[in-house]
Amino acid sequence: MKSHLLTHALLALSFCSATAVTAHGQTLRIVTYNIDADTGGAVGDMGGPDAGPGLTAVLQAIGQEHLGVTPSNPVGHAQPIDVLALEELNYTTSGGSETISQTLSYITGQLNSIYGAGTYNYDTTIDPSDGNSTGNGPSGLIYNTKTVAEVAPADIIPNHLGGSGEARAPIRYELQPKGGAAYTDFYLYVSHAKASSGSSNATRRNIEAQDIRSDASNLPTNAHIIYTGDYNLTGGSSEAAYQTMINSTPSPGQAIDTANPGNNFVENSQSANSVYWPLLSESATDLTARFDLQLVTSPTVTLPGTQLVANTLTPFGNNGSVGYGGAVTDSSNTALPDLSNRSTILNDLTTDTDHLPVVADYVVVPPGDMNRDQQVNASDVSAMIAALANLPAYELAYNLTAAQVTAIGDVNGDGKFNSADVQALEKFLAANHGTGIPAPEPASIVLLVLTTPAFAWFPRRRRRASQRS
Repeated sequence: MKSHLLTHALLALSFCSATAVTAHGQTLRIVTYNIDADTGGAVGDMGGPDAGPGLTAVLQAIGQEHLGVTPSNPVGHAQPIDVLALEELNYTTSGGSETISQTLSYITGQLNSIYGAGTYNYDTTIDPSDGNSTGNGPSGLIYNTKTVAEVAPADIIPNHLGGSGEARAPIRYELQPKGGAAYTDFYLYVSHAKASSGSSNATRRNIEAQDIRSDASNLPTNAHIIYTGDYNLTGGSSEAAYQTMINSTPSPGQAIDTANPGNNFVENSQSANSVYWPLLSESATDLTARFDLQLVTSPTVTLPGTQLVANTLTPFGNNGSVGYGGAVTDSSNTALPDLSNRSTILNDLTTDTDHLPVVADYVVVPPGDMNRDQQVNASDVSAMIAALANLPAYELAYNLTAAQVTAIGDVNGDGKFNSADVQALEKFLAANHGTGIPAPEPASIVLLVLTTPAFAWFPRRRRRASQRS
């Protein structure tokens, strides 16, 4: 048995073909923001084409906030915005036809004045809004050209635009972390559903949700999807539009609400329940509603590719310390503690727009993250060996299907999960492609393998692992 184990340990040192990854470990900061640049205000005022005063400072501050601060990670992470999904852009026309909103060029210019010329660009797709320049502006996208690339032209979903259907057509973007492999692609939907309470408005919101889900069902089975926008859910989680988004059918595309996994938030009647306060995004001066969302699909939480980082999704400027109906400038607000100019930024949130932006970080996770910490490093070698030794136990421990385990463990890209992936993972780490601590020296890998209890079961479980592959 000992010689048999040594053979496997030595095999683990051999090099085999591994999937090339160039964007592994990259983090993206994604923001959705109802910019309120379409309500008839003058240039420089709230509701004007450039939104209100303080907007540029807020966008810069979003990049300075440390997200994901926990007892085990007291520092968290900060970086400039990578993807900025916008609603209520100024409705801009030329010769009677709608053109690219001047709000997009203005904000892009402001970001480039901070981070350098050419750093940011905007997508040129025109959202065919059925409204006008006062309260019904289109949506759009700005992205950091140094970190994000557009994979394909944006798709507009105008299935039932206008009348009793969608107020504004949702837009789907296909994006990729700069330098990423194909599996790092993700789809981002930007939408602005019909506003106001009442059954007819709720019906129109649900029609839009149905159109989004129908479109998403045509994407690849394991597509990484992020749904963003102002959903205007005046009825809270009980509203049909929300229920449509989180429904298991059609498939793929089921939305997961990581900020409210119980799917039970309510609007306009939650003053006594502080558990809902950290969800509120409307408005900065009167926090009473959760309108602005980032919802994701299961692959965006579980499978290799662009994954949501836990504990980072939040309305910027609201951490739940402000009571229902309060303002972000209230003395009770403890949000943004790491910003030296926090008081200024909190005040700017009340003058630039009415909504709060919703911010989250996403990290590019390559195959091989067997211990599910969103990094791929030496600790995943022993976790992979243990998983191969007892696949049912591994699936149960992490609540994964066999297909999901294969996707996570298939480091060499052959569509299977077996002993060859141990070798591929070690080659990946030896080439310093890991996303965490450096790979151990070869002799250390041998020692790790030989001293891992799970590996003792590996030879007699190998047949079962191969059968599952």
